[in-house]
Amino acid sequence: MGKLYSFINENLWLAESGFILTATAIILVMWLKIRNFLKIRAEESKSPWDDIWAFSLHTPMTLLIVVVGLEKTIAVLVTQFPKYQNVGEFSNTAQETLFTIAIFWVLWRLISGMERHYKDNTLKIGDKNVDSGSMYSIFRIFRAAVLVIATLTLMEALGASISGILAFGGIGGVIIGFAAQNTLSNFFSGMVIFWERPFVIGDWIRCPNINVEGVVEDIGWRMTQIRTFDHRPLYVPNALFSGNVIENPQRMTNRRIYEYMGLRYDDIDKMESVLADVRTMLKEHDGIDQEKIQMAHFDRYGASSVDFFIYVMTSTTQWTKFHDIKSDVLLRIAAIVKKHGAEFAFPTHTVHHQLGASQTPPPPIENK
Repeated sequence: MGKLYSFINENLWLAESGFILTATAIILVMWLKIRNFLKIRAEESKSPWDDIWAFSLHTPMTLLIVVVGLEKTIAVLVTQFPKYQNVGEFSNTAQETLFTIAIFWVLWRLISGMERHYKDNTLKIGDKNVDSGSMYSIFRIFRAAVLVIATLTLMEALGASISGILAFGGIGGVIIGFAAQNTLSNFFSGMVIFWERPFVIGDWIRCPNINVEGVVEDIGWRMTQIRTFDHRPLYVPNALFSGNVIENPQRMTNRRIYEYMGLRYDDIDKMESVLADVRTMLKEHDGIDQEKIQMAHFDRYGASSVDFFIYVMTSTTQWTKFHDIKSDVLLRIAAIVKKHGAEFAFPTHTVHHQLGASQTPPPPIENK
């Protein structure tokens, strides 16, 4: 017993390193138990944050415990072996590096967990809902910020001069700016789209100047992906949106029915009664927005018809329902015209032939 005590007293570093490894193993086992508890709680809880935190801390904390335990053990061993002093310095640098990686890894996974949650759920800020496209852009900005800060922190931990890097970055930024003007233009245009939000993912947009129309599927840093109505993908550089008109039919409040129709000149005396019934029909139609302007008026004398028009707003913006309402309105107008004994006009020409004094009309042609 005395020899064992003497051996331990003479090799205290061995006992210390063994204690550190044992403590590391115990802490690791405890963390694994806590991690499983958090995982079970996240599955049972209705709060999304339990699942997000469990996902964020899962692997980085395990790495952090192992790294710290190994570094402390190496630090004890190096004190007994001075010729391996450089190993101790390396392990210290490695610990700082891996510690930094673990911290930023947690932040990265936290952002990923939030993005995964809000991809299928709406985030509400005040009285406004943040759309999925804006959330996607916000998370990308957070990721970029974490990546830049983590890179600078790691380079400082490895002994690099941050001031030199920033100075070089300023000069390099000017050079890159000249070399990548179009890319930077697209990038900043993408930022403008994000902040001003003329459209978001899922919107139907139209740009007449560049002959682009379709549904927005993705808004990237450099270009926006649009799916046309014949299901072709279009990849439009963001800079094109900053210099052209963007129409967003998705945000319209109503759709318009604006149609001209013509009656025969023989039915001009029936125009007033036809228009009266048309106005009554429009006021009673369920598909017409009764709070918007409604017009049905005789407008002009045409070449072969007397024309009137209707101007109303439907109560729906959905494309198929709009055409159902429009079709019904036009058919009802046809029924009103028919009810009054009138007819729609079609292009006709009347030829007046005047006979001279010495001319006699030709004899009638009889069918045999």
